[in-house]
Amino acid sequence: MGIVVLAALLFWTRLVGLDESLWWDEIYAVVTAINVGPSGIWFGTYQPNNHVLFNLLTWATAVMLGPSEPVYRVWSVLPALGAAALLTAWAWRRLGRLTAVFVLFLVTTAPIYVDLTRQARGYGLMALAAVGLLVTADRLIAAGSKDDAGLARPIGGERAQRRRWVAYGAAGMLGLYTHVGFVFGFLTQTLVLLLRRSLLRAAIVTVVAAGILCLAFYAPLLGQMASNLSYNYGGKPRTEDKKQAHAPGPGQGNKEARPPLEWHSTVTGAASLAAPVVEVVARGKYDESCTVRCYSGKRLLLVLPVLLAAGIGGWSLWRFGRRWLLALLAIPPTATFFVLTVPQGFVANRFVSFTLVHILVLMAIGLSAALAWAWSFQRARPVVAPLGLLLALFALFQFTVAAMRWIKIPKEDMKRAAAIVEQSGARPIVTNSKYLLGWRYYLKPEDVTRLAPARLESMFCNENGGFGFIDHPLMTQMVNTSCLAGRGTRIRVPQRSRGKHIDVWLVPPRSPGAAAARN
Repeated sequence: MGIVVLAALLFWTRLVGLDESLWWDEIYAVVTAINVGPSGIWFGTYQPNNHVLFNLLTWATAVMLGPSEPVYRVWSVLPALGAAALLTAWAWRRLGRLTAVFVLFLVTTAPIYVDLTRQARGYGLMALAAVGLLVTADRLIAAGSKDDAGLARPIGGERAQRRRWVAYGAAGMLGLYTHVGFVFGFLTQTLVLLLRRSLLRAAIVTVVAAGILCLAFYAPLLGQMASNLSYNYGGKPRTEDKKQAHAPGPGQGNKEARPPLEWHSTVTGAASLAAPVVEVVARGKYDESCTVRCYSGKRLLLVLPVLLAAGIGGWSLWRFGRRWLLALLAIPPTATFFVLTVPQGFVANRFVSFTLVHILVLMAIGLSAALAWAWSFQRARPVVAPLGLLLALFALFQFTVAAMRWIKIPKEDMKRAAAIVEQSGARPIVTNSKYLLGWRYYLKPEDVTRLAPARLESMFCNENGGFGFIDHPLMTQMVNTSCLAGRGTRIRVPQRSRGKHIDVWLVPPRSPGAAAARN
């Protein structure tokens, strides 16, 4: 029953509202890569938004079905649903029914997955790749060999073992072809297999083959990728343009736009990706713009329940002799964040979201172990059962409240703001936004012009003609709109993040009498 309820919740949160506005990163990928096709994807300007395999699949789908927000997002949503199904089925078989229920609950309610896997980007494919690597690595180790288990050959024979290696390599290539940052996930998961003597040779061959295929796939983009990777994982902007682009926004004071990982991130990094689960259960909401660095200081307390649950899960596996499975779950996220923490680089949550799979499974094992321990006390059962049910219902209620807000309010609602100003007939359309590509995407064929604050303020106070003004507060220079207060109509468009709102000002021309009086 629990699986059915959680599956329904999973499908609802992933499939409802896919027609909402694309946000900036999605629009950039759509305009510069997907809509252009293979020439733009492989031979255009490389940015981390260019999730090559995802963009190719989405381009082909859009050609067949026509462009739309749901079509642009389908190759993230469906693989993410497949990842949840595969991980739950694996947990059901390898870890038991109760742990499988906890796995599905955590995957369903993890805010980072709710956010990322609904976007027109490749994070659903990355989640599927991470799950595929974990499941096939577990099967490779569980198959056994003469060296490790005294068997004459792997279970099912050499042919079956080769099929497992092909599946493992395919999962790795799925992630690597989608986002090059997945190299951390692939290598750290393979590191565990390298520790098994009987798997050493095949693991090395698989990594080398994957590396060659990856270099061939990305050949036209390698030069740009090397530069961008050092920037996106290295922490500090390389050029003055990059420094200005990532300068603190309005109201941020001296806050770093790209804060480096803290010294404890080797241990707390992956756990911080799961901390929003705790925050949603406790508050019914969380800050989508948070990075791993957000969970420091007092907010590190939100990470402690994650570490506790994962720690209990790890101890349970160790206690029952399932130490290879513990290694498969604990080493990849820890090693990934160790490699990234040593140089104190900045890492966006989305680039390491593949580590969330491992931490959620460890948490699920820990939660089921804690519940089983409490249930072992005969006298405590009358309390454990209703208390556990109440906690589960409360957690589901809090998540549902947050999910309703996510579905109701887009991450960034350029679509609605553009529709308001377009339908109003107010012309010309001007803005202070740096995201002109996004506004032109939704206002096409209408033109929109970005003006400096001084020019906008002069226009507001001194010019008599009408216009539409889009005030987009994210990473822009603030504009004084006091001259519009008695002249135009302001319509505020709410958003979940990205500045929390967009203001659309519809300003009619001044009447001849008012214009003459001013002159």
